Amino acid sequence: RISSIRYPSIETGFFRKHKGQSALNEMLYNPKSLNESLIQHFEYKLEHLLHWEDLNSMHFSIESRVPFLDYRLVEATLSTPPSKKIHRGQTKRILREAVKGIVPDPILNRKDKKGFSNPGDKWMRSEQFKVFIPDLIHSDSFRARGYFSSGTAEK
Repeated sequence: RISSIRYPSIETGFFRKHKGQSALNEMLYNPKSLNESLIQHFEYKLEHLLHWEDLNSMHFSIESRVPFLDYRLVEATLSTPPSKKIHRGQTKRILREAVKGIVPDPILNRKDKKGFSNPGDKWMRSEQFKVFIPDLIHSDSFRARGYFSSGTAEK
């Protein structure tokens, strides 16, 4: 349960006012099936994820591609039974089986996810951001929204 105890900066009435207004959260995080979850993520989250992928690749001066988004592979994956996608908690089962004997077992069976770090933290600690945020949270339009308790947004 989300509450003002957990998020003291957020106005207590905010949660009551907005509870149940968006079906998107329910669709994305309480799907009826694995395929429904995959489809919902394609429709609602993919654009956001690709945006971050693009920012990360530019930050590290890497030309990146997303070959697993080829429509034929996506269609084949969606038509595959869930047990072929996830097995005993291990994801990417089809991919792991396809590269078995090619990719070394320690890499194939690793549990930790590796990727590029997101430069967002660096951006938020930049001088431009440090100047922007106080101006934002002290603005009349920010206060008028009523999302945050006065004085706590700065913390």
